[in-house]
Amino acid sequence: MATTDSGAPPVRRASPEPTSYARLGPAFTLRPHGTPALALTPNAGSQRHSPSLAPSPARSFVPHRHVVDQILDQLYPLPASEAATLRSASEKLQRLRDLHTDCRLHERQLHATHLALLSEHAMFAEKLLQVRRYCAARLNDADTPAADRHFLASMLQLAANVDAGGELVPSPARVHLQSMLADFNRDGFVVLDRVVPPTLLEALLAELNAIKAAAEAEASSSAESGGWDAKSSGAAQDACTFAFARDKDGALSQPVRLHKAQGVALRSERVQELLRLPELVKTAADLVHSGIALGVDAPPERREVDVFGTKFFPVEAGSVGSVSWHDDNYYFGTERSHTVSCAVYLRDIDARSACLRVVPGSHRDATVGSSRAHLYTPSPQQHGEYIDESIIATGELARDASGAARAAVDVPVAAGTAVLFDANLLHAVHPNSVVGGPPSERVAFHYIPGDLDTGFRGTSFARGRFADRHRVC
Repeated sequence: MATTDSGAPPVRRASPEPTSYARLGPAFTLRPHGTPALALTPNAGSQRHSPSLAPSPARSFVPHRHVVDQILDQLYPLPASEAATLRSASEKLQRLRDLHTDCRLHERQLHATHLALLSEHAMFAEKLLQVRRYCAARLNDADTPAADRHFLASMLQLAANVDAGGELVPSPARVHLQSMLADFNRDGFVVLDRVVPPTLLEALLAELNAIKAAAEAEASSSAESGGWDAKSSGAAQDACTFAFARDKDGALSQPVRLHKAQGVALRSERVQELLRLPELVKTAADLVHSGIALGVDAPPERREVDVFGTKFFPVEAGSVGSVSWHDDNYYFGTERSHTVSCAVYLRDIDARSACLRVVPGSHRDATVGSSRAHLYTPSPQQHGEYIDESIIATGELARDASGAARAAVDVPVAAGTAVLFDANLLHAVHPNSVVGGPPSERVAFHYIPGDLDTGFRGTSFARGRFADRHRVC
């Protein structure tokens, strides 16, 4: 297997989803034989050309006055012998012209039939994928009765046999989704390279740095607000709050510098726009729902996706970094939550400028989330509780469930890139060691099922109670 210069496996990046017939929307009607042909046209308002069914302009064959017409015009004025000589040739040409006209009509009908078959195939492929997801999720549910398990296993095997037998050719979009889910399940994260448009990226930097400057200007050098409170989650119930940089003993640094804006979506319109970026929401929804039963008996909120816990980290030059080793479910007071965390980087970053670090596969450890609580200790500089580096490198978390040694890997990315990761994945960031360099700004938040109700140390993250929770689809 290929490795990076550090000896660690290379980071897998999710490529943009290919255009495919598999995303043909349900809102169309198959037309009866003889109606105008169907054509693939891009959806309005979309930069990606997603196929949809729409009538193409009707075209009728209008013969031009070429050789056939000229011959026919001259037949009758000619003497009988000469007319008979030309009539045979003209009749052959007439038959060729009629055949050409018929072929044009049949070609359009064949094209329409072909597209109808493609749309039927796309719908069947999507339904089959839903069946497999539903069966897999119910089989993983410990509360599923034994009698149901036999039926679900049979359905899952039947769906798998259809794929393996070649009776259904997977669409490019489906192959892309399956590949992404496989990467996510194996490694615990996927990278969406430069998914944020440059115009939104520029607007985010301008608005967030204005919020940062205003917060620093209002902060008092003697203020004790904004420090880590071990009795709380560090997130206010109904407002955006600010935590400022501190030294290793917890004293406020001078001059005052912002470490984190918690609940930043409550202050930033551009962050609200980022949360709803179609590429992000679509991928996050696929990941959130991949392990959830979405049967007819599921509550409607489970099909929805929310975002909560929005944060802005400036990570200025010389900073120890925004966070140290942890998994996000520890801060949600749970072990398994179907939560997909997201970090969006507003500048190019690498190991010197505080890029993300992850332990691939650590989301599948036997002990995760709140079950790892005994490993956490307070870190005043980073306004939280974290796991010491030595535990990751050589201690309890240095090996996977099978006993094999593992190592952290860096995730350097370009500006506008998003990293989506399982809330149980162990992750941290490097310090920003670029002397005199720019800040290494990033925004972080969490995608969750609409019916998820969780909290941490007295702070509820429930819909309607936690202000920094936003429905996105």
